Amino acid sequence: MPRLVFVPAAEAGLPAPPSKAVIAPKKLRLSQILPAIFGLWLAGVFLILFSNARGYIRLRRDCRQARPVTLEELGSGLGLPSSISLSLSPDIHSPVLFGIWNPVILLPHDLAEWTTAEERDAMIAHELAHLARRDHLTNLLPLVLNVIFFFHPLVRYACRQFCLEREMACDDRVINQGFDAATYAESLVKAAERNIKGKLNDLASNRLHQPAFLTSKQALERRIEMVLKTDRVRVLARRWWYLILPGALIVAMAWLLVPDRHTTAQQLQKQLDDAAGSVKDGSLKGVLDRYLTDTTDYDNLVKTVLSTNGQLREQALRRLMESEREWATAALGEIYDKTRELALRSSLIDYLGQRRASSKLLKLATSEPNTQLRQQATQRLLEMESEDRSGALIELYASVRESAVRESIIRSLGRRGDIRGLALVGDLEDNPTLDQLNRQQLEWMATSHENANTRRKAQEWLAMLQRQALSNDRKGQDLPPPPPPPPPQRAAYSPPSLNDSAAVAKLLQEDPNDANIVRAMLRESGDAVIRRDTTFFEKALADDYQEIGINGEIKSKGQVIAEIKHPQIKFTRIEIDDLRLKGDVNSMVAIYLGTAYYEEDGKEQMVRVRVTDNLIKRRGGWQWVGSHVSLTH
Repeated sequence: MPRLVFVPAAEAGLPAPPSKAVIAPKKLRLSQILPAIFGLWLAGVFLILFSNARGYIRLRRDCRQARPVTLEELGSGLGLPSSISLSLSPDIHSPVLFGIWNPVILLPHDLAEWTTAEERDAMIAHELAHLARRDHLTNLLPLVLNVIFFFHPLVRYACRQFCLEREMACDDRVINQGFDAATYAESLVKAAERNIKGKLNDLASNRLHQPAFLTSKQALERRIEMVLKTDRVRVLARRWWYLILPGALIVAMAWLLVPDRHTTAQQLQKQLDDAAGSVKDGSLKGVLDRYLTDTTDYDNLVKTVLSTNGQLREQALRRLMESEREWATAALGEIYDKTRELALRSSLIDYLGQRRASSKLLKLATSEPNTQLRQQATQRLLEMESEDRSGALIELYASVRESAVRESIIRSLGRRGDIRGLALVGDLEDNPTLDQLNRQQLEWMATSHENANTRRKAQEWLAMLQRQALSNDRKGQDLPPPPPPPPPQRAAYSPPSLNDSAAVAKLLQEDPNDANIVRAMLRESGDAVIRRDTTFFEKALADDYQEIGINGEIKSKGQVIAEIKHPQIKFTRIEIDDLRLKGDVNSMVAIYLGTAYYEEDGKEQMVRVRVTDNLIKRRGGWQWVGSHVSLTH
């Protein structure tokens, strides 16, 4: 701003008036900048104080209007100190500890509707851990720092880390009290979901919403990971000198601490599933999970690729490429069938080649109308390295008539050392030039192939061809081509018992065919019932699933999942015997004898049933669509 300088009239050489206001040149000085900066800082402090005060007033009003409740009304078996009380409030979206002198645990009024008794106990135990640690008092420190240094990113980061460590310390206390890690993790996820939905409702109605630590995706991700990490030793260090080295490292490297990426809801869910797979005999679940379709991820990624462009599309395609799930290949194939963009289709063919999708590439190489895309699919099929590639190449050889393509297939089989494949394509070929090329590949394998066994077999095959050629010369007549060498003899296949989860997991890892996937699903269904793990059934049961029970009643997916959570029945062992599988790569029927051992009202009981399951493959993964259960003796 221009500065006003009052100059005496005599010094200015003016007769009148006695003084005159003269505008000095516009020039900013430090004495002017510092007050302006202080004014901005003071305005920021007042805004943050005002926001915190509004939140505090609202929480205090909610606390006064809340309805007191007892642990017995919530179905909880915990003990509650006399200095703290419980209340239900319709304005609270997730549990919160409020107050300093007379603390109160505020709970959502509908908490009993979306949580189980175990989950409610875990939530209350978490708030009691805050009280035991006096977090309602120490929380004033980051609050004051955030008000004073609201502009400083490192201070804000340090306060967030302080709050995160505080929450994780309470999580450790809850787990050390004997609560199930998977149940506690589920309660955290539910609380986060309810909190986010409540905040959106508050914004829609122009209301203030309560500040909640669970709204941070990265913080929630880390908390879940630490809760479910079973191999971590949970020890609270009580000696202050343990903090010297971590403190020094934090101070020295604070300027390097920059978040490297954002965490999406799908990525968070994937990590939750992977972590849950390591809890309670999760080896089979972890192996099986890649063969089950995540319908939410599937639909979201396909929709994103088809409806967007630019960076979002690239991110979705990259996620499909990097995914280890089998359904990602089916998603890429569906995108190819639905899009008409030539550039996108060309990229999808490359992606399918990298994922070794031989069946889809074979279909494109034989039936794609666009010549350029058809040739690209053929090239990717030729370049692909996989166990089932030979069968696809032979089918392609029988489907195409172009000599150049057939020549490339012969050379590819030769490089692979596939003598049987060369014999089969030789039976299909009547072109002398290609027949000669086929023989040249055999001769090269007999002399130069790196594998001694392949060289020996090629030499035997050439000797057989020479003997047949001499015999044809003597008889003066054409003989049929020699039969392909017999496949190696294998021992009779005997699938492992479905009552050994580790053996089924090993079988699935070594040979992930459709029959073994269904076997693993049957075993995991029994283990999930014992663990009362409904996440497996959320994926494995189709939305239109129907089950005919022992008494002829018809149950839906939701009813079956509700029965798994039944608190009065505890399954201890489930055996599966006499399994028979019928079907193909798209649908399958499993008939087996199931024996369930369980406890009801403290008494051990047993039931034996004959089960018929109907499964179909949808979006690259298997799902139950129906089941029939009947008693047997």
